[in-house]
Amino acid sequence: MKIGELAELAGTTPRAVRHYHAEGLLPEPRRQPNGYRSYGVRELITLVKIKKLRDAGLSLAEIRDVITAPPGSEAWRSAMIIAERRVADEERRLRRLRRELRRQLATELDPTLPAPLAKVFQELREAGLPPAALAFEQELLLLSITYEPAAAEPLAAYYRSMTERPGWAEEFARSHAEFLALAEVDPDDPSVDAFAHRIAEEALDHGSDLLLGADGEPVDLDDPQLADFFDQFTPAQRRALILGVSRIAEQAGRGVSVPAESGAAGQTADDR
Repeated sequence: MKIGELAELAGTTPRAVRHYHAEGLLPEPRRQPNGYRSYGVRELITLVKIKKLRDAGLSLAEIRDVITAPPGSEAWRSAMIIAERRVADEERRLRRLRRELRRQLATELDPTLPAPLAKVFQELREAGLPPAALAFEQELLLLSITYEPAAAEPLAAYYRSMTERPGWAEEFARSHAEFLALAEVDPDDPSVDAFAHRIAEEALDHGSDLLLGADGEPVDLDDPQLADFFDQFTPAQRRALILGVSRIAEQAGRGVSVPAESGAAGQTADDR
């Protein structure tokens, strides 16, 4: 039989069969005069074994160790124990995912944020904050928890404390409007520094130095991923964000490495 027929009978693909040949798991069959591979029952049995072991969760390296071992041997037993543990781990992951999906369906929380932050953002949305402001804050939060996963709870506490202040919704919307207005000014305009100073002081007043983590390492604003985020803004907006984070880091006793456009590349606040 040809490779396509073999793959169909075993429930796999010709591409997988060729990969198993390359990995040495499936011996190359004889070839017909026209150059095509000609497979028989022996290759089909071996391919079915490989497919079953792959479905059980074994890697190709692990399959190589057991494919020629007799069933019931220690090699087989060890492989099956590994496969059972992986299946159990996957079942736990799926149960967690199902609980999370049920929670999202019941509460309509943002699925891209951890539960504590998603709940806070639901409150912000229900308070009628502008969608653009919420989208901007969400991007900042996603970046924060990507670089510092443990920051989810402190961030939630910060936003929660902010919502407890009288007039917080108006203040939040006003700050976002001021940030948008920076798009029309020069990076050296005094309003840029004033905005950065104000948002840093407000953040520090509510304990957001915790958001910077506690590993003692400088805050790296020159990271390529962060650079991509900052580059979506105008020069004045970009400078305001970098200045604000730099001031928070300095007050928290952390160094900060800033992009070359806003200071010497690789320079830290401790060096200035």
